[in-house]
Amino acid sequence: MRILRSATLAATCLVALPLAAAAQTAGETAVPGPDSVSVAIYNGGIGLIHDNRRIQLQDGTNQLAFPGVSRGLRPATAVLEPTAKDSGFSVVEQNFEFRQINHQNILRAYVGRKVRVVQRHPTTGEENTIEAELLSVDGGVVLKIGDRIETGTPGRLVFDGLPPGLRPSPTLLATVQSGGVQTVPVKLSYLTSGLGWQADYVASLAPDEKSLDLNVWITLTNTTGVDYKDATLRLVAGTVNVVSGGGRSRGERAEGMVVARAAVPSTDGAQVSGAKFADYHVFTVNRPVTLLDRQTKQILLMKAAAVPARKEFRVDGSANPRRLGGIQKPAVHVFLEIENEKKAKLGTPLPQGVVRVYRADAKSEALFIGEDRIGHTPEGRKVRLRLGQTFDITAERKQTDYSAKGFVKSGPGKRGFEAAYEVELKNAGKEDAEVIVAERIPGDWRILEESSRHVKKTVSLVEWTVRVPAGGKAVHRYRVRTIY
Repeated sequence: MRILRSATLAATCLVALPLAAAAQTAGETAVPGPDSVSVAIYNGGIGLIHDNRRIQLQDGTNQLAFPGVSRGLRPATAVLEPTAKDSGFSVVEQNFEFRQINHQNILRAYVGRKVRVVQRHPTTGEENTIEAELLSVDGGVVLKIGDRIETGTPGRLVFDGLPPGLRPSPTLLATVQSGGVQTVPVKLSYLTSGLGWQADYVASLAPDEKSLDLNVWITLTNTTGVDYKDATLRLVAGTVNVVSGGGRSRGERAEGMVVARAAVPSTDGAQVSGAKFADYHVFTVNRPVTLLDRQTKQILLMKAAAVPARKEFRVDGSANPRRLGGIQKPAVHVFLEIENEKKAKLGTPLPQGVVRVYRADAKSEALFIGEDRIGHTPEGRKVRLRLGQTFDITAERKQTDYSAKGFVKSGPGKRGFEAAYEVELKNAGKEDAEVIVAERIPGDWRILEESSRHVKKTVSLVEWTVRVPAGGKAVHRYRVRTIY
C-alpha cells in the first residue's frame, strides 16, 4: 500500500504541469463554466439540470468541451440548444467522456507500454531509474524488467505524460456547426442520477395530546461530483416513470408546466412556492441555493402551529373460526391523526417522508415517542401515523363458540358457520381510554350479537369503539354468522 501511494504521488507530480494541455485535444475549445444553473430534483434519485453558458464559435466546424457536468449524466438525455433565436448553429455530434484522471485509469492506459521505475537506495538516498514494461494491473501491478517478471511495484512508477482521453472531470463533447464567428448563449440540459430529496417532519405534540406544532424540512443530497452554486432549485413531488436503460422519463415532459401557485413561508423570510403541474407537485425555493458535491443540506419547507390532532388506541384481530381455546394477546397500537386542511392550519400538499413525533415530559424536555413514513398527501386528506404500542393498555382475545350445524351450502364449495369472540381490555393508566377493536371477517357476514354498535368500514373490516375505565377493564363480545 505504501508503494502504491508513492506511485500515485509520482504520477500526479509529473503530469501536473502539462495537465490542461493533455486533457484537451488539439482544436478543442473548453467552454467556460455556467453563468447560471437550474436544478429540478425528483423523488427516486434523479435530477434535471439546466446549465446556461456562453460559447464562442468560429465559422464552420467547432469542437467544444463542456467540463464540470455530472458523473451521473445520462448521455441520451443531453440537449444543447441556443437560448436566442436565429443563432445559426447546429449540433452535429455529442460524446460523454467520463474517464477521469486517477491512479487506476493511468495504470490501465499504460498496460503494454514502457514506464520508468525510480528506486531509492535505503542508505544513501540515491535514486536509480530503470525502464520496465507494464504488463497488467488486474489484481496488482505486473512489470517486465529486463528478462524477468516482477509483481508489485519495486519503486515509484513514472509516466511520460497523461494518456489521451483522461480528463480532470466528466466532460461532454459537442461538434457544432456555425454559420459565422459569433458568441452564443446556450442551454445544456440533461437528466442525471446522484441527486435526491425527501421531506423530514418534526412534530411536537402538546401535553394534552390534542394538537401539535409541525416543521417540515427538505433534506437534499448530492453525489454527482458537481458543485451547484447559486442554483435555482425545484423539488418535484410524485413518482415519474423512468425506463431502465436510459430511456426518456416523464420528468422531461413535466418540467415547467406550472399552472397554480401557493406560497409557503420559510424560516428566513424567503418563500418556498408550491405549484401543481401535470400529475405532480413542484416546490420552488425562491432564493439561490448552493448544493455542494457530497453534501446533505436541509431547507425549511413550511411550519404550522397548533395543528389539531387526535390520538387513537387500536387492536386488530381476524375472525378465524374453529380456534377454540387458546388466548391471543394482540398488541394495542397508538396512532396519531391530523387533517391536511386549511381549517386545521395546514391545507397544502405534503411530500412523502418520515414524520418524527416528540412530546415534552414533566421537566419540559422533549422525548421521542415514535415515527412513521407518509406518502404524498394532497390537500383534504388525512395523515395517519403509527407511533408504537401502548404500555398501559393490554388486550386478550379468544374465540368462545363455534357452530356449523344447520347451515345449507349456498353453492359449490360454500358453507356457513357461527362463531363468538371476546376481547378483554385492561387499562392501567390514570385516565379513561377509548380503544378501537377492529376485526376482519371473511365472506358474507352478519353480526348477530354485540356489546356495542359496530361500524362497517369496508367489505371485510368492522370496528367497535370500547371505553375502558382508568385502572379497570372492559370486555367486548360479539357473535357473527358467515357464509363463505
